[in-house]
Amino acid sequence: MKATKDNKIFFFKNQVSFLKEAFLINNIDLFNDFNEAVELYCYYTLELDKIVDGESNFIAQHKAKVNNTLQAVKSGQVSIQILSKIFEKKNSFWNDLDNMQELYYQNTLTEKHQNIQKPNFTVKDFEIYAEAKHCLAYIPILGLDYLFNGYHDKMTLKKIYKHIFFAIQMNDDLEDYTKDINNNQWTYLHANVDNFIEQEKIKNNTDLTNFKERVLYVSGIGSEAITYSKKHFNKALELSLELKLTELTSWLKKTISDIESNEKLILSLLD
Repeated sequence: MKATKDNKIFFFKNQVSFLKEAFLINNIDLFNDFNEAVELYCYYTLELDKIVDGESNFIAQHKAKVNNTLQAVKSGQVSIQILSKIFEKKNSFWNDLDNMQELYYQNTLTEKHQNIQKPNFTVKDFEIYAEAKHCLAYIPILGLDYLFNGYHDKMTLKKIYKHIFFAIQMNDDLEDYTKDINNNQWTYLHANVDNFIEQEKIKNNTDLTNFKERVLYVSGIGSEAITYSKKHFNKALELSLELKLTELTSWLKKTISDIESNEKLILSLLD
């Protein structure tokens, strides 16, 4: 499963590069500055997310005499400094950034509340969550649209990214299923598996390791999740091909191939 995790990290590190072909880049230095700012802000956000989720290994950092939190904060500061040189104070970019941050962090608050309440999830609930979870990745699209003339409507670019958000999140929830249970992270898949167990009156078999993950796949819920993820990656791929975004297209093809390989492995284990 490591391949798809690596693909996800690669996507977020290369958000701006993936969009380069969608704009008339007439100032490469300006483009590179914006790209650097996005990379730094992405690192800041991902590290902060680890802290919020309790996944930051402070013991290992202390032993290695590194401080990822401090590095993340510094990265965030430098990112804003660069962006302040690129966009004037009155530029609407700052309103867009504020709106995306508000959506992102409000979603984080809701997520933590749901971890305690453990509500049911519809597909629509999942998609609202998945988009908000990744909404900061809309900033490269919005920023580039302010800086350069686009060959395509920005809403089409956002549509591509939205499909990617849905696919990435479902794939994450699938791959991290047992890990999320151990970390008290409540997801769409956990809600569906628990409902299935209740409806089918299945008793928890304590002799089986990862009992609920077994139910996830035996019930067909896991297969449905894989199908959902592939569907949205393929929709993103269709649009990416249509817009001739070659770097993004290449990434999508590799990601879909890795998911299909994982799917074959899972199905072979179920036979």
